[in-house]
Amino acid sequence: MKIETQAYTNFEVATIEKDTPVVSILLTADCFTDNTPHEVAVGMIYTDLLLSGAGEYSRDEFIYAINEIGANISISENEGKFTISVKTLAVNLKKTLKLLELMLVAPTFSVDESKRAIETTENALVLYKDDSRALAHDALCRAIYKKIDRHFSFTPEELISEIKLVSVTKIQSLHERFMNAYWTFSVGGNTKAIKESLNLIEKLKKSRLSIAPVLPESSQVELNERKLVFQSVNSKQNIDLSIGAPLPLTIEDADFPAFTFGLSVLGKWGGFAGRLMSIVREKEGLTYGIYAKTEGVTKTTTGYWRIMTFFAPKDTLKGVNSTLREIKKIHDDGITESECERFKNILKTGEVLVYDSLAGTVGFVHGAMLSGIGFVEYKKYRERLYTCTRKEVNQALKKYLDPNRLIISAAGPVEKVTKELKNIVKS
Repeated sequence: MKIETQAYTNFEVATIEKDTPVVSILLTADCFTDNTPHEVAVGMIYTDLLLSGAGEYSRDEFIYAINEIGANISISENEGKFTISVKTLAVNLKKTLKLLELMLVAPTFSVDESKRAIETTENALVLYKDDSRALAHDALCRAIYKKIDRHFSFTPEELISEIKLVSVTKIQSLHERFMNAYWTFSVGGNTKAIKESLNLIEKLKKSRLSIAPVLPESSQVELNERKLVFQSVNSKQNIDLSIGAPLPLTIEDADFPAFTFGLSVLGKWGGFAGRLMSIVREKEGLTYGIYAKTEGVTKTTTGYWRIMTFFAPKDTLKGVNSTLREIKKIHDDGITESECERFKNILKTGEVLVYDSLAGTVGFVHGAMLSGIGFVEYKKYRERLYTCTRKEVNQALKKYLDPNRLIISAAGPVEKVTKELKNIVKS
């Protein structure tokens, strides 16, 4: 497998060359301007309408044309960044790229489809009110960031009130912004597939004089104590929690690899190795899953750390107290030498597994570019992560993982435990 990256005037490219019958493509454009409920609502409708007809194709005809050749084209949005994902067989790549090009240069954006998309999106937002895990995370972000920041999440109610106001003109304007934005493009496949894909990108961007965006700095609130935020979702049996705090580090800061390493020891995301999983789940039996990670951290912006878990109402107080106890313990005492050596192997193995699939590798490399560093720089960061000393990790945890300055965000049948949670925050 050969991985290369290259930056041009109005787009950057990562190529993952591998002799394989499949092709995986990711294309991201950062279209963020202002963080308002209306701008977010426009973005939600746009992700639907971009796949709702192009050229002479109606929505049904366009989707059928994609499915007929066994391809998959989807679009998602996250904090003002729109990502198109394409997966297809190499033998059908030309047909797939033709459909992708048509979607980008001649989208229909019809009034009728706009009405359908508005109704569909509104229904999705109504259902979102029941997603306690997502709501807990959203509330955490609202407690960490100011409204002007792209990471600040608006409530479903705020977005529903704006959905009906989205016009086709606004969608067209957003699409023009997408086409003129600085693109991050990653493609994995054989040599021929990579060449054909790059030819399309060069063609689409040839007449566009876009440049890399000047992104706004992160705008976080100052946190000097524990804070509790909660949202009632009475249809749920369990209480979902996101516990975290602002992290004043960028990827390039010397302390970031050490802090990330220490946070993995506390609660490695997606695994059983972390202390929280072995103690709060396995030893105490209070939850099924509990993990920790950093989010929103790039080359130029700071982010936050968070722990994600859930507890039954009867176990919530015990669970939160146990989680806070483990945060305090690793903050005060740090990690052990054996944990330091063991997690170096765990983290190295985890990275190796990423390269098992083409799509996984494309996503991994693409994510590195979106964070503001190239793949070569990202590899250097990973090497720094693997060579952290116990002393460096413990110093970073002591400095940035403060058990007395964090936010507890809960969503679910919280009325049963609100008073007790408030007491925990005050303690």
